[in-house]
Amino acid sequence: MTKNEIYKAISDYHWMIKVLINSRLEYKSISQSFVAKTGIESVMPNGKGSHSDPIYQEMLRLEKYENKNKNIREKVEFVQQHMKYIKHERDNIILNSILCGTPMREIAEELDTTIGAVQKRKEVIAKIMYQSQNDKKSQ
Repeated sequence: MTKNEIYKAISDYHWMIKVLINSRLEYKSISQSFVAKTGIESVMPNGKGSHSDPIYQEMLRLEKYENKNKNIREKVEFVQQHMKYIKHERDNIILNSILCGTPMREIAEELDTTIGAVQKRKEVIAKIMYQSQNDKKSQ
């Protein structure tokens, strides 16, 4: 990932993780297509152009789920794997606050600093993650 992609992934982490959690819950929930129909519905034909096989329908749904979330999952995993390279305590506080979705203004107020200083530290965090990625590749 580039520095800008890492910077954006850090900013977007809070909503990306929510998407993955919601998708996982949907994935694990019991699909309506597997619920057995009873009574007259069980013998009625499906509408024209639809597949009646519930396994096929579920496989299509799962395939869409996997394709949709693959990129998001890779970004989230990258941030999670490279958080350990952030050693400075203040940077860890900033990173964790951003990952939780805390606005920059609140982070700045909490740390008694300016929004610009928080953004600068965020750039430093992205740079550290970028360098750790390159160090990992060279080993």
